[in-house]
Amino acid sequence: MPTKFARVQRFVARSFNAFPDLEATIEDLVAEEDRVVCRYASRMRHQPDFMVIRATGKQLTTNEIKRLQER
Repeated sequence: MPTKFARVQRFVARSFNAFPDLEATIEDLVAEEDRVVCRYASRMRHQPDFMVIRATGKQLTTNEIKRLQER
């Protein structure tokens, strides 16, 4: 069974293949002690098929918030 890191690597590689024009913009970045919160927007066009989803050629925009904390 592949390691968690290998599975993440494979997913990221597939993602960049399906969305080759992926661009991300950091909107906010806040750090305090051992925690960081990042709010960002991503824009991409769905080119080749991605997992079981057929390519649409449509522009996609996502807005996400990620919280990172050192353990």
